[in-house]
Amino acid sequence: MSSPVSPSPRSALLLIGHGTRDPAGVQEFLKVSRMVAELETERLVEPCFLELAEPSIEAAVEVLLKQEVQEITAIPLLLFAAGHAKEDIPEALMEATKSSPELQVRQTSPFFTHPKLLELSALRYREALERKGKADISPEATLIVFIGRGSKDPLAYDNMVAFAKARRELTPAGEIEVGFVALTEPKLAATLEWAATTNFRRVVVQPHFLFPGLLPIRVIEETEAIIASLPASIREQQEWIVTEILGAHPLLAEVIVGKAREGVRN
Repeated sequence: MSSPVSPSPRSALLLIGHGTRDPAGVQEFLKVSRMVAELETERLVEPCFLELAEPSIEAAVEVLLKQEVQEITAIPLLLFAAGHAKEDIPEALMEATKSSPELQVRQTSPFFTHPKLLELSALRYREALERKGKADISPEATLIVFIGRGSKDPLAYDNMVAFAKARRELTPAGEIEVGFVALTEPKLAATLEWAATTNFRRVVVQPHFLFPGLLPIRVIEETEAIIASLPASIREQQEWIVTEILGAHPLLAEVIVGKAREGVRN
């Protein structure tokens, strides 16, 4: 593990979001960027996106160079390591900084099972139960289904299962399962259809996404469609709840600041 890095007078945090065409997703990303800036007063904080939204990585780096920044800690706001973290973002950073060889650039690792992220995920779960859940259903009678984006990376499934297992320590349940919107098995629809065949009295579907976008909307829509297709007898016996996504929250800002202070990409 690398030692913490002390910020220099001309250092900056480059917060890199995946990007989305959903304006709400862009605004949530910018909101958490402002939270980080309030915590990291010794360094400049500049938000940007890999794709689908502005400003780009190149544009954000240009802003920092105009402010004579000498050191950039690039923080991808990504849950797991896949093609974006391993290839796309490093390549974009290299392209954006190629005319400034004296500039020091470090990239942090994705969030994985960061304790504050687990805490935020557990908070969203508890909030959903408080708003929608029946008091007489026990944790042992509850199935939690985590739904992720999916990836071509062969570790996508293992990473999601590792997160789910760690989260279960904070919110006990009878069983946990994972599913994915695309690219990784098991797929969203198959996972939800299986959940409907179980004997659990409660099924909690938790979309594991940082910000609003088309994929979280798809999770909600497919879940509602599955519920609507169930026989009335099952709907009466089995409670279905969909949690909020992680979203902009002080705990997420603390995750980002924690990654910034790690300093060096794993």
